[in-house]
Amino acid sequence: MSELLQQLERVRTENLSAAYLHPPYILECELSSAMAACDREKSLELLRTINAMERARLSDNPLQSLQFSLCCGCTIFTRTSIRAGVDAETAFNLSDLFIRRIGKAHTSRQLMELENTMLMGFIDLIEHTAAAKMAGNPTVRQIVQYIQNNINHRITLADISREVGLHPVYVSSLFTEKMGVSVTEFIDLSRVRVIESFLAESDMKLLDIAELFSFSSAAHFSTFFKRHTGMTPREYRAEHRKKS
Repeated sequence: MSELLQQLERVRTENLSAAYLHPPYILECELSSAMAACDREKSLELLRTINAMERARLSDNPLQSLQFSLCCGCTIFTRTSIRAGVDAETAFNLSDLFIRRIGKAHTSRQLMELENTMLMGFIDLIEHTAAAKMAGNPTVRQIVQYIQNNINHRITLADISREVGLHPVYVSSLFTEKMGVSVTEFIDLSRVRVIESFLAESDMKLLDIAELFSFSSAAHFSTFFKRHTGMTPREYRAEHRKKS
């Protein structure tokens, strides 16, 4: 028997001695199905059911063990979102963001709250992708993908029109009809979500973030962000860190 199989047997013996069994795989499948259907209430209920069971001991340090457990959950959420149609790179980027948050958490309570936030975040991403697909139009999907891939640049309707090879007026009308928001509104909201992550997860200076997202000045950046969130970038960062 190989060394790895011997180690596996030791873990199996330890779990049996502690009367520990992993949550049934069927619950994971049900959770993935609920996520793919964007059923938030059922997804949270299934997550609570799974968490009511004893978690695996993945480290001798209880906090680190919980962090490892959440990383495993993040992997499941990521694969679920990809199977639900989310672009793989986008799903992996969201996974990276949450894993960094997991690593920064200092208490079990923070981790448990983060797990719920993570679940809702991936469902939001699935729902967002589904909305574009439900539009039933490949041009709309192409526009959404172009915006996501260039979110840190200043994107104009003319840029998008050149990308898809259609007249700006038609592009604007089609997108609004299928997505329920204008191209500009969609770009702004997408930018805000990504900027919020930078403010929360990085120590970058506000001016550097403004330059990264192609704002003409720090004042323009602050005005834009406050218009959409009700807070300046500095206030948002301070509020987020107060909760962490």
